[in-house]
Amino acid sequence: MLPFTITETLLMFFIYGFIGWIVEVIYYGITEGKFINRGFLNGAICPVYGIGFYCVIWLFRPYLNSFPILFFGSAAVCTIVELIAEALLYAIFHLRWW
Repeated sequence: MLPFTITETLLMFFIYGFIGWIVEVIYYGITEGKFINRGFLNGAICPVYGIGFYCVIWLFRPYLNSFPILFFGSAAVCTIVELIAEALLYAIFHLRWW
């Protein structure tokens, strides 16, 4: 059972996916000197960030007062989400996106 309503879940997914896209575009704009759309979609969203942030919020709500669990747990969850996303995108598109 999800701890949030469908509306809250979708809202968090799109907000965090958009924030992740903005951070990547700014980073690559500074390092490359030009605008680069870092998402594999046409819109301004990186779904991997939306999924990663949502998983962290969902799984680590009980541990808000434990910085080590939050830090290392978040790193582990986000790494796993990235690995799964890379494997799926490679299986579907036969391209390495990272």
